[in-house]
Amino acid sequence: HEKDMLEPLSPSLYINKLHLMFSKKIPDGQQKLEAFNSGLKKIIKDGTLKKILAKYER
Repeated sequence: HEKDMLEPLSPSLYINKLHLMFSKKIPDGQQKLEAFNSGLKKIIKDGTLKKILAKYER
């Protein structure tokens, strides 16, 4: 199988980082940022984020 002939490279050739920004013009932007960060920590901890990213990985 071709899959068995592949080796991972180190260091990685491509790393995809995700970013989220809130405008300073949004009155409750800080609260939205804190809510997002709180939710993100939860889904990282319980493995949900990993599952979501794996679903859409190419």
